[in-house]
Amino acid sequence: MPVNKDGYWVTPAKAWVDGSGMPKPVTIKGGANGWRVSDIRNMVDSPIFQICTARGIAMDIEQHAVEVSGTAEEALKSLKAGLDKFKSTLTNDLTAIKASGTRVQNEVLQMKQAYQAAQTVLTTPEFERAVENAERMAIALKAISELSETKLSVSVFSGGRMHDEVRNALDSADIKQRMGT
Repeated sequence: MPVNKDGYWVTPAKAWVDGSGMPKPVTIKGGANGWRVSDIRNMVDSPIFQICTARGIAMDIEQHAVEVSGTAEEALKSLKAGLDKFKSTLTNDLTAIKASGTRVQNEVLQMKQAYQAAQTVLTTPEFERAVENAERMAIALKAISELSETKLSVSVFSGGRMHDEVRNALDSADIKQRMGT
């Protein structure tokens, strides 16, 4: 709002303000309506103007507060949605990790049980005798393979008599040919 050189505040065309306590407009050079700057300062310093201005400022502050609180509420809703999504993802990840851990633990337990069972079987007296017999048989087969042409006769006895199947197998022509007889 411009102030002219003569110390008068110039109003827009025909903008008269009537009321008690208001300064009277004056006509300045060029026929414009205006008020003295000193009259405006006195009016601004008046308690009524101060209260009205404070009320206007308070209303502006209230409007800003409502806008800002709305923005803050939207930001909080967005943050809550993000946190809920993060919690959901974290819960799913923890569940998957727990399931994997349980599965690995079960597999390790099964492997432990299988190793213990194998150890039990491998350390029995019967298995030790079988290993000793296999070692003796390996030595015998090695000695047989190193022999020159020799006839071999095998007999399997059970309770003092030869099984018929073994006797028949030994009597077969195929074995006799292999043995060179």
